[in-house]
Amino acid sequence: MIIISNKSFKDGKKSVSFLGKFFVKETFKGRTKIKIFGHKIFSRTNRNLRLLNDLKERVDFLTCEQKVRTNSLLRELSANYLSQTIANQHQKIFPKYKNKEKGGTAVVVATGPTLAAYTPIKNAVHIGVNSTAKTNIPLKYWFATDIIAIETFIDKLVKLKCNKFVGICANPFSWKESYKASALNDHPRIIPDSVIEKIHANKFYFKTNLREISRNIELEPFYNLCSCVFSAVTFAVYLGVKRIYLVGCDSANNGYFDDRKQTGDFKADNIVKDWHLFAESLKLFYPDIEIVSINPVGLRGLFKDVYTKEYLKANPELREELGKNIEILNEKPDKKKTKRK
Repeated sequence: MIIISNKSFKDGKKSVSFLGKFFVKETFKGRTKIKIFGHKIFSRTNRNLRLLNDLKERVDFLTCEQKVRTNSLLRELSANYLSQTIANQHQKIFPKYKNKEKGGTAVVVATGPTLAAYTPIKNAVHIGVNSTAKTNIPLKYWFATDIIAIETFIDKLVKLKCNKFVGICANPFSWKESYKASALNDHPRIIPDSVIEKIHANKFYFKTNLREISRNIELEPFYNLCSCVFSAVTFAVYLGVKRIYLVGCDSANNGYFDDRKQTGDFKADNIVKDWHLFAESLKLFYPDIEIVSINPVGLRGLFKDVYTKEYLKANPELREELGKNIEILNEKPDKKKTKRK
């Protein structure tokens, strides 16, 4: 507990003023109390957010040295609040999914053009992202983190019958942002709570500055980097599957399966680099899980590569290029092929 005040105490308490009248640090019976502007802050309550907001406005009146020390303290308070917020939310929604598909096969379905050559694998759990919700793939789980990627088909998402998860970025870029539950609550690409509620989705948190896969999503943010596909793969690992197929993870400047083109801020090279970093983490912590790329483009050679007959028919040069090294997917299709709804 952190108690904040601008008064001094006696009766055995040792006070040390280190930022003038604004801050007083006390030690009494082994407990440290910090007093700021007369406020009382309890780090695990919503009241903390309101008070941090008030404190940040007062920082403008401090000296340069006082601002540096204030920012350091508020960052610590904000990080503690954010960690608790993430843990509380994730514990509500994820424990029931732990090892739910143990020993099974998952297919993480992204939106690259190669998705059009995929026929859903029978008895596999399909985890889709973004506009895969517009296909007839039998999705059991669906992920999104960007309003721009889903804003044109919100009504379809309302009707989508599967477990839906929407991610909120929790990067603490600065204390002025991270004192909120999400650093990007005001970012133009954030998916608003109103949309999350409308489509009946579960809200989770992710960070883009992590260096390895999240191994305890019940308490920690997801590893997401520059694509929600990473969150989908992380969730597949959490489900306890033994094999993960990657479909439509083209990681190339070749558009989308529904003939749309990428926007100007799409950088395939960066995505490929992120995948290599992610692959190292997967191999280190989950060596028993087999990762297979179906019809790979930008990720060719990173994982085990397999191709569908339909894709090879449309790209005959691959047979000549790969020769005997080419592996054909042993398809056990569902009744319908992948197509747009």
